[in-house]
Amino acid sequence: MFQECTDIQHLDVSDNELTSIPPQLRRCRDMETLILSNNPLINYKLRALQGLTNLRALNLRNTERNLSNIPEQLDAWLTFLEDLDISCNSLPQIPPCFYRMEKLKRLDASHNSLTELSSVIEIWTDLELLNVSYNRLQALPSQLSKCTKLKRLFLSFNELTFDGIPTGVGRLVHLVCYFMSQQTIYYFVYYSVWQKYKFTSCP
Repeated sequence: MFQECTDIQHLDVSDNELTSIPPQLRRCRDMETLILSNNPLINYKLRALQGLTNLRALNLRNTERNLSNIPEQLDAWLTFLEDLDISCNSLPQIPPCFYRMEKLKRLDASHNSLTELSSVIEIWTDLELLNVSYNRLQALPSQLSKCTKLKRLFLSFNELTFDGIPTGVGRLVHLVCYFMSQQTIYYFVYYSVWQKYKFTSCP
């Protein structure tokens, strides 16, 4: 298939019980969107992505990702990636290669087992959406304040407290932050400085 359709730009093969992807996929050098979600790809190490140099969006939701089946050099292969979904994979941490993806605008890492975010998160200066809901985070790194384009930060169902949120987040002037604590959702809507956040409680 991929030998004859090398001009494919968008490919969705989700929900197909796939255990691997044909290596010929790497010939689709014009591909911009690849959706692999909800396939049992635990033994697939994503090597076919090496040729997808124009890829902008990659969905790996519920594909049994772990730290051993994500290539360390993935960031070097996908230098233009903007949208990444690695949710529902039980990852204990965000793999280092993803922290090196400087052009990321949207990252969904929800429904994993994350206990921390690395301080190198500051490299994501173009990041607009970060979803780390349903993890085990107790605090956010102070370097999150360097992600100055961040608009949406989803933190629900973690182990966060107010002390775990760095005050530097107040410099994120475009941010609306959804936060779950003790069964109550708080919306942090930025006005001008951290001390002037408005807290609205929702049932």
